[in-house]
Amino acid sequence: MGMSEEAKIAHLEALVEEHGREIRRNTDNIEGLSEKVSNLTLLTESVKAIVEKLNHMCEDVSDIKSSQDEMKEKIYQIENEEGKRAAQFLNSLRDKAVWAVVAALLGFAIAQIFPFTVI
Repeated sequence: MGMSEEAKIAHLEALVEEHGREIRRNTDNIEGLSEKVSNLTLLTESVKAIVEKLNHMCEDVSDIKSSQDEMKEKIYQIENEEGKRAAQFLNSLRDKAVWAVVAALLGFAIAQIFPFTVI
């Protein structure tokens, strides 16, 4: 009730053929996975490059902000300096105007006290 030798051989050949097909399928799957792994590696490298560029951009933006803050401070100093100069000029002008009025009043008073006579 056992199998005949030919039946055993046929059964073994069928198993070998089935295993061969399974091996080919697995090989194809492995090749597909290998391609996907290569694609993922490329994607990972691309993302890494993008991150590095973003880091450089962040540093550049930080440098720009720092430079901008320095420029704001310089502009503020210049504006304050110009404002101070304008205030000093106006104060000086006011002082000169006051002295001119005082001199005119003194000149008028002296002229009233000591009238000039033309010979």
